[in-house]
Amino acid sequence: MASSALPPNVKRATLTNEVLRRLRNTKRSLPWSVFADTITEYSNDMKNMGYNQSFRANVIQAALTGYRRQCSLADMGARPLHRPRDYDAVKRRNKKLMSRDGAWHRPQYHLAAFYPATPDGWLVNGINKIIKEEGDKIGLRIKVVEESGNSLGSLLTRPDLSGCLFPDCRTAGCLARAPAI
Repeated sequence: MASSALPPNVKRATLTNEVLRRLRNTKRSLPWSVFADTITEYSNDMKNMGYNQSFRANVIQAALTGYRRQCSLADMGARPLHRPRDYDAVKRRNKKLMSRDGAWHRPQYHLAAFYPATPDGWLVNGINKIIKEEGDKIGLRIKVVEESGNSLGSLLTRPDLSGCLFPDCRTAGCLARAPAI
């Protein structure tokens, strides 16, 4: 929906990819009128979602540009329009493993160790010295991460339901826990 809280660039990218998906799933040998009908149908859907005409035109133009680019790459043999599972599998796997998006601790570190938060980070600082020395001996780079502790808000808002708020309360639960007189 146009009124959703997503940023406009995210909405544009999402809608562009949807138009692109629909274009790619339409057989290339069909006449342009079939493509036009597909685009018109989705444009009407975007209109019903509250998007204005200029936004819809930008989305459709971006999708058509992307589709033409993908088709030209497929025609030149650079990359197939519909990638088979085994196409450049090793290259894609290596790229995924070395990507900083998939795992923030790679490629600088071999693994990450997580420890609880302590005042002034004394635990992590001490462990970091030891892990650095030992890691250098065995040839591993290890990232030491201090996990966040409980927030002050969560500590203050957690109710203690173990006792009664009123000392003179005579309910059954409080009488069972009260000392005998």
